[in-house]
Amino acid sequence: MIEPHDPKPGRGRRPYPLAVMLRVHVVQVCDNLCDPGMEDLL
Repeated sequence: MIEPHDPKPGRGRRPYPLAVMLRVHVVQVCDNLCDPGMEDLL
């Protein structure tokens, strides 16, 4: 369902795999972290 929205490799940095991005999003929501907080955690 979300596969069509998965970023394709091209210009810029290589995108993270879709499964990794989903896990990061779940952790961010469950721990109530903002984007900079999630970057620090990673």
